[in-house]
Amino acid sequence: MPSLYRKKNPAGKQLPHWYCSFRVPTADGGTRQIHRSTGETRKSDAQDKARDYEKAARAEANADDETSQTILAKVKEAG
Repeated sequence: MPSLYRKKNPAGKQLPHWYCSFRVPTADGGTRQIHRSTGETRKSDAQDKARDYEKAARAEANADDETSQTILAKVKEAG
């Protein structure tokens, strides 16, 4: 599930757009953290867009099929 946050400019003022962060499995069994701007000013819209970004990134990494999920779970369990 993606996390949402807002950035601040150097003067400390909060920027209007929401950003998201999520992890995607890599081919070697690790994970990679991705940060993206959603371009949205409303949190609910940003959450929807963040879910779409995460789903697309997982599909690109071929991590949405059941076999990949099983392998990833075993790797995480092993430490």
